[in-house]
Amino acid sequence: MSRPSVLLILPPYGDFTYPYHSVSYLAPALRRAGIDVEVIDLNIVWLRSILKSEQLGIWKREARSALDELNRLPQWGNEEQKLAIDCIRVMAAANFIDPALIIETLRTDAFYDYERYLDARVQYRLFEHILNWVYPAVEFYRAFERPADEGNAEALVSGALSCERFIGEAADLLKQRFAKRSFDVVGVSMSFSCHLRLGFASLAAAERVFPDAFRIAGGTAVTDIVSYRESDNTLAPFARCCDHLFVGEGDTMFASYVEWALGRQETCPAQAINPADVRDVEAAGEVPFHKISERHDTPDYSWCEWDLYLSPERGINYSPTRGCYWNKCTFCDYGMNRDTPTAPYRQARMERVIDDLVALEKSGIANVYMAADAVSPKFVRGIARGLSECGSKLKWSAQMKLEHYLTKEVVEELEIGGLVTSAFGLESGSAEVLEKMGKGRDQLNRTIHPVLDAFKDSTIGLQPMFFFGFPGETDADRQATVDLLNGNRDVFSVVTDCNSFVLTAGSLVARSPDTYGITNLRRPAGGDIQGSLSYEQVSGEPLARDLGYEGFSRQLDYFETFERPWVGGIDSFHTFLYLKRFGRGIVHQLSKLHAGDLSVRLRLPVDLPDSYFDLEQVFENVLITAWAEKRRGEDKVLEELGTEALDLALADAHRPLTRAARACDYRLELVD
Repeated sequence: MSRPSVLLILPPYGDFTYPYHSVSYLAPALRRAGIDVEVIDLNIVWLRSILKSEQLGIWKREARSALDELNRLPQWGNEEQKLAIDCIRVMAAANFIDPALIIETLRTDAFYDYERYLDARVQYRLFEHILNWVYPAVEFYRAFERPADEGNAEALVSGALSCERFIGEAADLLKQRFAKRSFDVVGVSMSFSCHLRLGFASLAAAERVFPDAFRIAGGTAVTDIVSYRESDNTLAPFARCCDHLFVGEGDTMFASYVEWALGRQETCPAQAINPADVRDVEAAGEVPFHKISERHDTPDYSWCEWDLYLSPERGINYSPTRGCYWNKCTFCDYGMNRDTPTAPYRQARMERVIDDLVALEKSGIANVYMAADAVSPKFVRGIARGLSECGSKLKWSAQMKLEHYLTKEVVEELEIGGLVTSAFGLESGSAEVLEKMGKGRDQLNRTIHPVLDAFKDSTIGLQPMFFFGFPGETDADRQATVDLLNGNRDVFSVVTDCNSFVLTAGSLVARSPDTYGITNLRRPAGGDIQGSLSYEQVSGEPLARDLGYEGFSRQLDYFETFERPWVGGIDSFHTFLYLKRFGRGIVHQLSKLHAGDLSVRLRLPVDLPDSYFDLEQVFENVLITAWAEKRRGEDKVLEELGTEALDLALADAHRPLTRAARACDYRLELVD
């Protein structure tokens, strides 16, 4: 009897700085069951296949052709003006972007030359603007911000299947890699909502290459779709993309699915749902959780093509625990949970964790993020102690909840054991709000302030996560959050702009709305797979987010250039590498430079110029203006061009440019 075979795919558009870890745990579990497994990170393989000068030239010609078509029209309405502006932006950006420079900068020691890093970042962000134009059904430029939920099943599937260009490219890449292979099952892991469109499009590509294989969609984002479905019929559109939706963790039951697909097992596991069969959806049972304390496979990263990732060092995610040990936060509804805010907490044996990390270090991996909802501080201490005792040089980060257990002595052990930075859920600077959130009583005095003081004597940088707008929160509460953040800036390696509270269907707040003074919970119009809910306050007062948080955000020491996955983004690998090289205060220094405080100089290989400019802004203000002026002079039809779309696009065109920007005016010639 031949061995069954499975192809696991990580889809675009995800983090391009290092590999995601979901399939690294699934692959060894399948192999243990006697199944052959291949893995491809289509996210980075596809990205590097198009991040090339030759491809930019093709897209530029397409944009020029589209603009020529527009120029043949007797007049332009708003839509035509928008299209013209997009075409001009693509042409200008394609001329400026140097893929070889981006790759060299982000993959070599030039990464730590901040001026060169900024140049690469600006060019890559312009590249994402082009991707938005080339693949209009997908949002690339804002993919790493908190993405909006995919609210409607039909819209999601139709959007995925409309990505014909990507589907063809992905199919070609699969043919190149696996031309002589056949697979019984092809699975795509979609961890976040930004993966969904190209994830289901990847399944469409797989059908072209492996028409006889069962196609299955899995991952946290897919589990959310099933959990949040409006009705059992809601899932029917997904049958156009795949045979089954897999709910929950695959370590224990995915092998059973493969056996069923081969006809060796009579019953399909309840975790695998046929979206076209309402009875199958109705029969979906509870999600079984993998007991990693009993059996824990060392994650497999042998499939990684390390030279493709856009970072100068190797980094991975490693999951020593799963779920959240606290599991009481009333606003949380995350991952594969049941009746609690997140999945139940499970942890591996410490001896196995240390063995895994040492083995990974020997394979050339020097940086690890302990990827879990929240790791117990005691467990984090055990990792640090174990690594220190075995002489490991591994550097790592983790997400944990601040506990009074974190004394100066414990923090010192964490520092010695290689911890560089830790993200934690601060959420609010108000003790009353924290208690309503389920964080515990008197958290500020009993825990947060003492723990922050303990970390101040170390080199470890903390990254606070917080949001405004929790039901019942006041302006005084929000100001308390701002004051706490600003008052402890020396220990915070990154402070971001504020997030806004989102009410999710499975949270304790949504289950007991009266307790939190909210009412009329409902899905947004047209939403049938969306987890976020609309609501009103019982008091009749407007929601805080509708009033805006600008006054509070302006007080925070952050700079909007910093975001995932770049330097300054919470939990981003690039941020971790900068903190490791330059210390926890580096992002604070960089933000001051951007704010114009030139008295702050960095000990970097090359200092920033006295006047730094945002090239995206130059394109908006100079290149588009120049083209419009050219058209006004050449085409009488455009003499009166002044409708809303173009006015908005050129609104800032006449503001003074910096000296550095004026010095780059020669780039205008590249537009033609």
